[in-house]
Amino acid sequence: MVPGLAIALVAGLALPVVADTRMAPSWPQIQARGYLRVAVRGDASPLNIAEKRLTQSLAAVLLGRADAVQWVPVANTDRLQAVTTGQADMAIAQVSVTGSRARLVDFSEPYFVEETVIIGRKGSGRSQLRRVAVVKGSSTIVSLQQFLPQAERIGVGSYAAAQQALVQGQVDGVAGDRQAWGAWLAAHPEWEVLGAPLTTWPMAIALPKGLQHSEWRSQVRQALTRLRQQGQIPVVPSANIEYNQKPDFTSPVRPSGLDFASTGER
Repeated sequence: MVPGLAIALVAGLALPVVADTRMAPSWPQIQARGYLRVAVRGDASPLNIAEKRLTQSLAAVLLGRADAVQWVPVANTDRLQAVTTGQADMAIAQVSVTGSRARLVDFSEPYFVEETVIIGRKGSGRSQLRRVAVVKGSSTIVSLQQFLPQAERIGVGSYAAAQQALVQGQVDGVAGDRQAWGAWLAAHPEWEVLGAPLTTWPMAIALPKGLQHSEWRSQVRQALTRLRQQGQIPVVPSANIEYNQKPDFTSPVRPSGLDFASTGER
């Protein structure tokens, strides 16, 4: 086990059953403030960039200005808490829809479907992997337990840390979102995607629960519908999606984020 990398992986998956969203602002309060506070992830992946464009499009519809946004960078494990505590009005931060999360927040319609993949050295196979890096608090942990039970799961704080661990030989592979790794794979042809995706996950906007926030949720959903009808929801660039794909494994089972019986959390 690599010192400093191994962690209690499942800790980031535990969520309370009930969320107190009384501190979250109402739609009239957001209107009076004049800008949206939106929880986002701090990376520069193609999906993150597209999500920010989506946020600006929503701000233009809801408040009349695309720049009426205050970004609230959050850690992977704090995305829902930012919404339930009122730190952010909503989270557009690669949040996948699962049953346990739906007990804490409400969701818009999905705006993107992401795939979880395994990345390893070119020419290798999944059966050869002994140590696989995974971001803490990610639903990928559950997928690895199911599909790669022989591999030791090594927790890291970010994709950048996972990349470093992979290059330095501290792990044999990495599990993560295909979009987030596309550009890196394009620049590092010695690594490739090993086989078919482990899982697919619909991603949606996380919104506060509660009757007092029903008007806010309705406004967001109406704005999304309008953008979709006008063809204005940004499309994530697909140029990097198929980089370095090695079709050496096909899973007979594909759990879905839409299955609310799932225990996984992205």
